[in-house]
Amino acid sequence: MTKALGSFNLDGWRTLAKYCPQIRLIRLENNTMATNCLPDLATVVTDFPWLESLELVDFYFGKDPDLVALDEHLQVLEKQQNGKPHPLKRIYFTGALGQPAKVLLDALALSSLSMESLTIGKTPSPYRSDSFEQTSGSHMLEFNVPWSCLNTLTRLDISMVPFPDKVSLRQFFGQVEQSNCLWSLGLSPSHLRALYVNSNSNGTGENNSNNINHTTLPVLGFILPTLHTVSIGCSIVDKEIYRHHEFGPLLEATPSLKRVDLRPGVGEVGLSERLAREHPTITDQIQITNHKESLVSASVMEYSVVKTTGHRNSVSPTPTTTTPPYLNLPLELWQHIYRFLPHSALLEGALVCSAGALSLPLYCQSQIWASVGADDWVVEGIYQGLRRNAHLLRKVECTAKSQLQVLTNPDCRSITHLDTEQLRFLNAQVLEQILDNNAAGLLGLRVRMDRMLFQVVAGKVGSMKGLKELYVQHWEGVHQEAIATLLEACPHIETLSLGCNSLYPFQLDNLRLDAPLSKTAEGNGSGLEPIQLLLEARPMFKIRSLILDGSAILHEGVVLNLASRCPELESLSMKGCYGIRLTSKFITTLANATPLLRRVNFTNQSVTDDFYSALFTVIPGLKELRATGSSLTDTDIRTMLQNCALSLEALDIGFCTSLESRSVLALLTQCPALEYLDARGVDFNPRDMDAQDTWVCRQLVFLYLEILLPKRAHYTTGEPELIRDSLYRQLSRLDKLKSLHLGAGSKDRGVNILELSLLTGLSSLSTLTRLEKLDIKQLNHAVRSPEVIWMLAHWPRLKAMAILLDTNADVELIRTVHRNHKHIRVW
Repeated sequence: MTKALGSFNLDGWRTLAKYCPQIRLIRLENNTMATNCLPDLATVVTDFPWLESLELVDFYFGKDPDLVALDEHLQVLEKQQNGKPHPLKRIYFTGALGQPAKVLLDALALSSLSMESLTIGKTPSPYRSDSFEQTSGSHMLEFNVPWSCLNTLTRLDISMVPFPDKVSLRQFFGQVEQSNCLWSLGLSPSHLRALYVNSNSNGTGENNSNNINHTTLPVLGFILPTLHTVSIGCSIVDKEIYRHHEFGPLLEATPSLKRVDLRPGVGEVGLSERLAREHPTITDQIQITNHKESLVSASVMEYSVVKTTGHRNSVSPTPTTTTPPYLNLPLELWQHIYRFLPHSALLEGALVCSAGALSLPLYCQSQIWASVGADDWVVEGIYQGLRRNAHLLRKVECTAKSQLQVLTNPDCRSITHLDTEQLRFLNAQVLEQILDNNAAGLLGLRVRMDRMLFQVVAGKVGSMKGLKELYVQHWEGVHQEAIATLLEACPHIETLSLGCNSLYPFQLDNLRLDAPLSKTAEGNGSGLEPIQLLLEARPMFKIRSLILDGSAILHEGVVLNLASRCPELESLSMKGCYGIRLTSKFITTLANATPLLRRVNFTNQSVTDDFYSALFTVIPGLKELRATGSSLTDTDIRTMLQNCALSLEALDIGFCTSLESRSVLALLTQCPALEYLDARGVDFNPRDMDAQDTWVCRQLVFLYLEILLPKRAHYTTGEPELIRDSLYRQLSRLDKLKSLHLGAGSKDRGVNILELSLLTGLSSLSTLTRLEKLDIKQLNHAVRSPEVIWMLAHWPRLKAMAILLDTNADVELIRTVHRNHKHIRVW
C-alpha cells in the first residue's frame, strides 16, 4: 500500500482486517494521505493481532501519534490474551511530526512491547499546516519513565530527530548507554558534535561544532560497547558535512564498530580515499561506505566480517569469507531461532563454528559472548573462544580455577563488569593489565582484596570514571586508611560492598565530617569559610547502596561515620553482621544522616527490643524491609502499618516466630503497593478473615504463605468450604504473581484447606497467567495428572514446579512433562 491509497478509507481497513488478520507487516508511504485513512493505532494493533512491523514513511500526521494511549491499550489487550504480549517489535514513523523527540521517548517507554527496531524522524512536508508546526523544544522532555526495551532493542535510528538542546540529547544518550544489545544506530553529525566533551573551547565544557580543533580532538560523552553499525545521515535542520578527522571520537566510543554508512550528502568528497590513505588500519578493520560517492544501497551490499588480531592500531586482517545463501537469514530470524536454545548450547555452537562459512551472524556472536558466567569456564574450547572473541566480552564472572590471563588480550578492551571474587589465586600483574585495558568503560568490579591487589586497584580506580559498583569482600588486611583511599579516589561509586570483612579494629573515624583536618588543609590561607573548607577537603560520596553482610563490626561508628559522607544513601544491608547489636539510637542517628534511606536488610541481625519501633518511626516512607529470623512483634507490625503501609513494596518476615496470624492478614489487607511478601515460618489462619476482608496487595509478584487451619478447632458444617472458596478468590485477584509458594503451616499440620485440585476450585486461579514458579510441596495433598495438565495449559509462562505427586504416576507424569515441555523443571 505505497503511494496509492487515495481511495482507501476506514471501510477498507475493516475489510482488510476481516479477511487478512494475520498480516505481519504494514508499510504506508504517502505524504499526502488524509489522516482519516488510517485508524488510530489502538485499532490497528487490535485488528491485526499478528502484526510485527508498522511503518509510516513520509506520512502526514494530523497530530503526533499518541503512544502513551497505545501502551495503555496494549496492557489491557495483554490481560485479555491471558498475559500474551502483542508481537509488534518494529516501529518506523517518519513524516510531519510536530514533536519527534517526545514521540521517540514515548516509543522507547512502551512497556508492553519487546521492541527490537525503532526509527523516528521528522521529514519535510509541503502539506503540513502552519497550526501543526511546532518546535521540538516547545515541551519539556521527560526522562523519568523507564525504557523497558533496553534489553531487546537492536536497531535505533534518530538521525531525523532534532533535540531541543544539548542537555536533553546528553540525557538521552546517557540512557541509551545502558543498553546491552544495541547493534545498529543512526544519528546525524549535529548529534555527534553536540555530544563532544572536554573540547578546546572556552573552558565551559561546551564545544563549537563549526570550529573543531583538528589536532586536539574532543571525545564523545558516551560509550556503546555492543554497537557494530553506525549510519550517519542529515535531518531537515542539519545540513552539515561529516569530515575525516571526526572518526577518532566515534571509534573511541564504539570499540566493536565494524561498519559506518554515510548517507547521501553527509560525507565530504573523497572521504573513503582520504581515510584509506591517512588511516589504513581503520579502513582494514571497518567497512566505510560514503553514499555520495557510491549509491549502492547498504541493505543490498555484501556484509563481510573481518577477523582481526591485536589492537586496533596494529591490525593484521585475514581474508574475508562469504556466508552461504542458506545461512544468509535476516537478523530477526536468527534472534527468533536462538531464543529456543539455552546459553550453554549457544556457547558451544559459537565455539565449534569457526570464522569461516558457518560463522554465526555478528550480532548473535556479540550476544553470546557479551556475558561469560561462572559455569561457562568448564566448556571445552572456552579459552580459544575467549581469545578469538575478546573484543565482544562485556560481563565476565570467574570461578575458583579460571585462568584470567586470557583477558589480557589487547583486543579485550570493552569489559563493563568484572567479577574475580571466587578466583582462588589472582596475579596482581594480570589484574593490572586487565584494568589498564578496560578502566575507561568499567562499570562494576568485584575482587577479593589483599595487600598487593589493593595497591593495583587503588592506583587504577581513579581512572575508572564510569565505575558504579565496587565489591571488595573478604579483604585480607583491611584498615580504615585503605577504605578511605579507595572511596576518595572514586567518589562517584553508587554501590559499595564491604561484606565478609573484619571491620572491628576501627570505627572509620577518619571519614567523619567533623574529624580534624590535616595541617596542610588548616593552614592553606585560602580565605574560605570553615564549612566550605570542610566540604572541599572531604567531598561527599555518591553511594546509594551500602552492603556490609557478614562483616565483623564491634562499633556502630563504622556504619555511622561512613553514612555521614553518603547523603544519597537509599539502601543498607547488614545481613548477619556479628559483634554488634543495633539500637534505637543507632537507627535514629542513621536516619538523620541519610534522609533518602528507604530500603534496609537486617536478616539474622541482633537488635534491641525497641529497634524496629524506632525504625518505622524515623523512616516513615520505608519501601523495603528484610528481617528474616528477627524479633519482630505484632506491636512492631502495627507501628509499621501506621507509618509505612502505603509505601511498603517488599517485606521479608520469614521465621519471625513472635508474629501471629492477624499480623499477616493486616499486611495483606493494608499494603496496596506490596510486591514481595515472604512469610515462611509464620502461620496464617484463614479463619481470621472476615467476609468483608479483601487483599489489597494486587501488585504482588512474590508470595510465600503458610496457611494453617488447626485440626483441633471446632468448625460448623460447610465452614471449611467457605474458607477455601475465600482463599481461592483472594489468590485469583493477584494476577501479577510470578512466584507462588504455599505451605500448610510451620508448627502443626492443619486441615487440608487448600488442595489446589480441580475438584476444590483450582480452575479459579486461571487469572495467574504470569506465574513462572510454583512451590506447593509443603501442602498436605498430592497433585494428580489432571491438575498438572491444567496448570501447563493455563499458566503459559510456568518454568518450575515443586509439587507432591501421586506415587503411582509420578515417574510417568514427570517424563511426559519433560518430553512436551522441556523448559519446565519439575521436582
